[in-house]
Amino acid sequence: MVFLLVFTGFICLAGLVITLIYINVTDHSYSSEKSFTNLSWMYLVLVPIAILIVIVLAFLL
Repeated sequence: MVFLLVFTGFICLAGLVITLIYINVTDHSYSSEKSFTNLSWMYLVLVPIAILIVIVLAFLL
């Protein structure tokens, strides 16, 4: 159980660091449609993968 908490904390910390790094990057070719499309694909791909990882870890531990 402690492993899962440490793993989750590491993922959250990595997400925070990556977010803070990309906040400072200026994109001159920003498009809200492109951003929405990329975000949609990210959620469609990453959320099921994250759920599968949680389920697999729950059965292994």
